[in-house]
Amino acid sequence: MASSSFSVSYSSTTSSLPVFRTSQAVVFSSTSKFHTLTPRSSSYGKSLSTKAHASSDNKKLYVENVNCSSKVTIIGSSLGIGPALSTSLKKSPLVSTLRFYSMGSADPLKACLDATLSQDQFSGLEETLKDTNVVVIDTPFPKAEGTLEDNFIANAMMVRACVEEVAGHCPDAFIIISNRMLNSIVPIMSAEVLKQRGVYDPKKLFGLMTPETELARAFVAERFVLDVEDVHVPVIGGHCSLTALPLFSKTTPHVILYKDDIILWTSEITYSINNSSEYLDYFAGNPDREYFEARGAERFVLSLLRALGGANDMFQCCFVESNMFDDIPFFGSTVKLGKKGVEAIIETDLEGLTEYEVKSLKYLKEDLIEDIEKGIEFAKNNSEVYETILV
Repeated sequence: MASSSFSVSYSSTTSSLPVFRTSQAVVFSSTSKFHTLTPRSSSYGKSLSTKAHASSDNKKLYVENVNCSSKVTIIGSSLGIGPALSTSLKKSPLVSTLRFYSMGSADPLKACLDATLSQDQFSGLEETLKDTNVVVIDTPFPKAEGTLEDNFIANAMMVRACVEEVAGHCPDAFIIISNRMLNSIVPIMSAEVLKQRGVYDPKKLFGLMTPETELARAFVAERFVLDVEDVHVPVIGGHCSLTALPLFSKTTPHVILYKDDIILWTSEITYSINNSSEYLDYFAGNPDREYFEARGAERFVLSLLRALGGANDMFQCCFVESNMFDDIPFFGSTVKLGKKGVEAIIETDLEGLTEYEVKSLKYLKEDLIEDIEKGIEFAKNNSEVYETILV
């Protein structure tokens, strides 16, 4: 696979200028405009007391006296959710050092960061990952010609190569994976890569269940004229296909919904995840599901950073190793985040479900088991070391 590897490194503790790294060059920015996007002084990372900045974070996620100074690396920062997530995290005082690495063209990220660039020398992924606390892997592998199986193999190999590097260079890092074949990809990463390397910690591996969570919140907020930041709708199951189930009956604050609304919204969310949907233009003026994925990824990363810094009551929906069902080793649900990652899985989400939700859960479990088994089987049959595709 042809690649023009690209990474960006920014540290609030070492320099006020971001560093862009490509396969041809290290690129420094000297544009004064960029200073408006730089994180605050590293002193904020030691003792934080702040209010939410405009339309960027969940108001409830901001707490006082959070001791957090995390180094975050985004792999795949110029594609998919990368540009939007990169720019939002760059503004956060919870991030002391923010680095980027991407395969392919760096133009989308450069445009988002609004920097004037100059060239110097090359640096690779090893340096980008050095001393990283949190790694976000967003690898929207271009849809290849061929079967669905061909696309699955391409995605699996790409993510596997990324996780191999993480396991080798920052084995204690928390790993957040964003991929539309998440149900099969996460089991592969835990079974084949991390366990094989002896660094697997189920509390530190997360699969992002977005945009399902963001869409569900948007539907409820619009219908009841609520601030979307105040709405929580648990989503259980998996990501994409027919395995994600928003539990509208568990919405907080409590709202009264008709069965027809719940069925319609659930169908629309499922459809939007699997297809380009014009009705998404109704929200935020952006028809791309990447908007919702980036928004949810930002929310999750900031929640995790706050939890690592000691904040309590950080709850997010994600796809993790779970014991909620004996025959399903991985399951998406609401989890409580803590200093070690997953502190608790909220099993009460499954209590008191409506008849429609119970039936939907039964069917999604069948599809989810099939997806997970596909990933585990792939890991067993492809245990050889692949040639790296990151360079």
